[in-house]
Amino acid sequence: MLKKIVERCMVGFVLGVFFGDVLMLLIKACFVFFAPDAGIDFSRTLRTDLIFDSSCFLFFGLYGMITGGLTLIWSIEKWSLLKQTAVHFALQYTLTTACTFLPRIYTTTYKSFVLWTAIFVAIYIVIWLVIYIKIYLTISILNKQLDLRVFQVSKN
Repeated sequence: MLKKIVERCMVGFVLGVFFGDVLMLLIKACFVFFAPDAGIDFSRTLRTDLIFDSSCFLFFGLYGMITGGLTLIWSIEKWSLLKQTAVHFALQYTLTTACTFLPRIYTTTYKSFVLWTAIFVAIYIVIWLVIYIKIYLTISILNKQLDLRVFQVSKN
């Protein structure tokens, strides 16, 4: 189990860095090389950007590690789907809310907190439904293939 946790955390770190930081760096590079007259002075803020980008690299990597580790919740066969979803949702919501609160992505007003929660819940539901439907369809196909094999074996 420890090996799975480490493996998922490492994959999560790489994915977190890629999606969070590498894409940000690519966007900056596009501005530097393809739109140098856009009015952004990257040379003047290079030192600040380097510190910011390095901290983002670490932050996105750690967020990805924790999120990757949380996927092991879905491997607990003793738990019902409802319990797995509730625990995963609670932990992911807490982690993501803390990670958006610390850099002040949203303000600390009641209205912004409710809006943030609504956005998170909507995105979580959409992702959960897409994955559930995909798994349901895969299981249905596998069950049909098993039924065909059982029928062929019993026929002979």
